[in-house]
Amino acid sequence: MAKKVLSIAADSALRISRQLILEQAGFEVASASGVEDALAVCDESRFALFILGQTSSEDESEKLAKLLRKKFPGVPFLELHSHGTPYLPKADYSLETMDGPEALVLTVQRILEKAEEKAGMKAAPASEKSRPNAQRA
Repeated sequence: MAKKVLSIAADSALRISRQLILEQAGFEVASASGVEDALAVCDESRFALFILGQTSSEDESEKLAKLLRKKFPGVPFLELHSHGTPYLPKADYSLETMDGPEALVLTVQRILEKAEEKAGMKAAPASEKSRPNAQRA
């Protein structure tokens, strides 16, 4: 099953190219242009990762990150930035856009694998605890 990713960027060319790159790598991708658009898309689907590209302003990026973090607390954030300096302090991961499409795909794969492993570790103890009870019943 494809991992769902929400890619957010104000520039439509960046959104389309990022979506095509990630879809070719096997991810299911939705795109949003800003805060309202992202929240509307999130109401329709669940995502495994939010990718925050350059929005119209740093304030909008921070507002969006805060809203998404509150509404979807376990979903990791990847901030894409240029010129060496990330500006979103609440991002879980950061990637320089100049690193290219291969770096984007590899980074997304690693983030999702790490999240899946983390979810698996949390699930294992609960299933181990319930297993003895199920055998007694």
